[in-house]
Formats: sequence, C-alpha cells, structure tokens
Amino acid sequence: MTKVVEPKLAPWWDGSVGKTQTISNTTPSTKPDAEKDRPPLANDIEIVRNPSPKLYKEIIPKLVADEGWDNSLHCYEIWLRSVGQENFSLWCAIDKRFNRIVGTMSRCTYLPKKPGDIHFTQFSMLYLQPEYRGLGLGRKLYDPAYEETRDTNIFCYGVEAMWRKYAKDYGFDKYPHWQLIALKANCSDARLDKLGDPDPSVELRDWRRVSLDDIFLYNRRLTDGVNRESYIVQALNHPESVTLVAVSGSSNTVVGMCQVRELVLKRIGISLFYADSEKIAKTLLRATIERFVDSQCKKITDFTQLVYKTPSVNENSLKLFSSLVDEKITHREALVTQFTHKILNWPVGLIYSIADEHSGLV
Repeated sequence: MTKVVEPKLAPWWDGSVGKTQTISNTTPSTKPDAEKDRPPLANDIEIVRNPSPKLYKEIIPKLVADEGWDNSLHCYEIWLRSVGQENFSLWCAIDKRFNRIVGTMSRCTYLPKKPGDIHFTQFSMLYLQPEYRGLGLGRKLYDPAYEETRDTNIFCYGVEAMWRKYAKDYGFDKYPHWQLIALKANCSDARLDKLGDPDPSVELRDWRRVSLDDIFLYNRRLTDGVNRESYIVQALNHPESVTLVAVSGSSNTVVGMCQVRELVLKRIGISLFYADSEKIAKTLLRATIERFVDSQCKKITDFTQLVYKTPSVNENSLKLFSSLVDEKITHREALVTQFTHKILNWPVGLIYSIADEHSGLV
C-alpha cells in the first residue's frame, strides 16, 4: 500500500488541506430530476469520450451549482481547440435513459513544441451527480484518462474528499509548498475604489494591441517549460471576456495581464491574472473589471459572484481580493496541488488568479 504523505500547509491556513469553508450559501442548489422513475443502475450508464458540446452545455449549470467550479459555457470548445481532440479528453458518464451527462472527468495534455518544452498533463473535473455515486463510475471515468497519460508527469488540484485517494491509487504524492485557494464573494460587495489609483509606470492595453509573441514570452515565465501558447490564444478569444495587458512605460515589455470573463450562473471569473508587483496587479484588476462591466452594458451588481483562485503563499493576492470585496468573502476552499512525477516550479508570487482551473494550469 502506498503511504500518503501529507503536504505542508501554508502557515496562515487554519483549516485542513482541501477544507471548504462555506460562510454563506451563495451557490444555487438543484434537485434530482423528477422524471427519474427509479434509481439508476450501472447498466444504464455509457462512458463516452468527448461528447457533443450540446450535452456539455446542458450539464454544466448543474455541475457548477454542485461544485462551484469556474466553468463557462465556452470552456469545452476552447479546450478542444487549444490542444486538439487527441490531447484533450472529456470522459463522460451518460445515462442512456435520458441521453444526459451525469458524470465527468477531464484530461488535457500539453506537448513539447520548442526546445526546452516538456510533456505535461492536467487532470480535472471529476464529478458525479449524487444519485449516481456508489455504482463504480468514478474509476470508469478516471482510469481511461490515467491510462492515456500514466507515463507523463500529471498534475491536479485535489479537493478534500479525493486528494488522498489520488495520492494512494494514482501516485499524486508530490506536493509543492503551496495550495490553491478558491475564494468567492458577492458582486454587490465589490468596492473597486479600494484598489487605489492607477500605477503611472505602466500602460494598460487591450490584448489585441500587444504582440502575441510578447504575451507568449511573459507566459513562459509562468509555466516552467509547459508550452500553453495555443491555450493562451483560445483563452484570449473567450466570448464575453475582457483581457488587459500591462506594459512597462520604460522598457515596453509585458509586466502583467488580467482577464475577466462571464461564468455560468451569472458569475464573474478573474483569470489569467499575473503581475510583477502588487501595484500593477491592483491597477490591472480595477481596470479590467470596469472594462468588462462596461462591455456588457451592465452594472457589477447585475452579476452574482466574483470567483478568484490564487496560490496560498501569494499574500499580496489574498489581501488584494479581500480588500476588493471589503473583506466580505463568502466562500473559502483550499485545494491540494499534486504531481505524479515531478513538482514544477511555478513562480507563484507572480500568479494572482489562475487561468481556468481545469486545463489552464496556473
């Protein structure tokens, strides 16, 4: 039996690793469909790889309501375009009685494209609707993804209920010195003025006014050899999003970027948020949220939640988000960062809120 080694906790975190602290219930709940005339059986279920986007869009509101993940309606197609059908798998359990997805598991593999690139895989989105648990479907979803990539270095963000099992059964037993902290707050509590005045040393530009090569160069600083250029291109073109890039006034180089996008259930996701300093980060976040709300012809209070996911050791990032929402954080969860072969040295001090949690790495 493989011994599960406990990861080291961030010194400020006072809960268990992977612990969820729900301060108030801001996530809608859903009930099982009334049309089910009996409990599901194992032979009702078919395991399918990469089903139609239509089926994904039908399940994603319930999945997000149950799990609180940062999915949008457009994520699945973005992932497929980023790495191709052969390198992205969304394994789904489909109840044949209703032709409906009831469980998921995702695998995204990044291949080397340039000298110094590495072969790397991210696992995510392991989910089963509660009434389908206990049928052995979790392994039927997880094992095909693992068999596709077991010889490569695999990484995931493990939740409290599952991270020990990932370590014991699949070898996800290498942990860096940080966890991923998922934070949520009500949009009605956002106070953009708390982020202060703009940093005069940088110019903020829409990403289309910045060379992609310059954006790629900045992102290579963040991924320790994982080439996610194709992902970045697709993420930048995410519908219902705004991405601003901070360019140094003195060196004309990229020193930060931030994306704000609409998520399922009228939430706002802060992603691709990186900055060389706290002042640049505050400048980026305030301007990007303002530009996003204006682009949608709405007020920030027309949205429900802010979703923010940051490394536990980036204290500037944690303070920044707390200040933005007037310290009224409604949900806090620590996810375990786990690798199978080797820990990658991502510069977490530059990472304020990661790209999408399922395929974007950091």
